[in-house]
Amino acid sequence: MTKEELTIEIMDRLEKEYPVAGCTLDYNQAWKLLVSVRLAAQCTDARVNIVVQGLYEKYPDINSLAEADVDEIEEIVRPCGLGRSKARDISACMKMLRDEYDGRIPDDFDALLKLPGVGRKSANLIMGDVFGKPAIVTDTHCIRLVNRMGLVDGIKEPKKVEMALWKLVPPEKGSDFCHRLVYHGRDICTARTKPHCDKCCLQDICAKNIL
Repeated sequence: MTKEELTIEIMDRLEKEYPVAGCTLDYNQAWKLLVSVRLAAQCTDARVNIVVQGLYEKYPDINSLAEADVDEIEEIVRPCGLGRSKARDISACMKMLRDEYDGRIPDDFDALLKLPGVGRKSANLIMGDVFGKPAIVTDTHCIRLVNRMGLVDGIKEPKKVEMALWKLVPPEKGSDFCHRLVYHGRDICTARTKPHCDKCCLQDICAKNIL
């Protein structure tokens, strides 16, 4: 089985296993996803979803968050870790959206990368979930699983994994595939415990490169 064939088979099985694919960060406006994905660095989505409730209660829109004191933002987001740098990035990002984009999120990948605190993973998430455009989100689950499954060979750098997957994954399916990898990585192909290979729908085709 070629890597291309393996990719399609894995995608088909994961789609049956997790028919509903979506981001596990809670948001109802695009700018809130930008904030949440910045807070999610080295933090669980579950904790972020709790913390942002207090943030949006005090700062309910881009303008109010752009005008907020960085120290006050930091005080609220501190439970997510790296509070100072995250608060600075969120403040600067909201100011840029207000001043340069009239409060709208740009739908251009390169423009997203110019926003403070936005890297390739975040930009891809926005492109896929907000704008429905082709996207490959190489978070820790994605990188771990595609290495174990044999879709990439010992590649740990997110951008290199992303570039390798672009050659294998149909563009229109990339976003949902990455979301399903998150579900599978949390439920079955875990990082901190031994993977539950006996329960895995991919057991017979996975390379099982346990990292």
